Amino acid sequence: MTREAEEWHARFWRVRPRLARHKRGREAYLDLLPDLSVELEWLKLKAQSAALSLDEYKESQPDEG
Repeated sequence: MTREAEEWHARFWRVRPRLARHKRGREAYLDLLPDLSVELEWLKLKAQSAALSLDEYKESQPDEG
């Protein structure tokens, strides 16, 4: 899980400097938003997967009490 977070961080930081070079709302900036969207969607899917794994783990544990 930590490795995946580090991978996303590296992917995000490849997009961020490119966004920072352009003024918000300009065509060049807007052209980069799909790249950012892809990275955020990847992160969302990984977070959902982690949450599902955690739920499955919790359900597999014996009830206390």
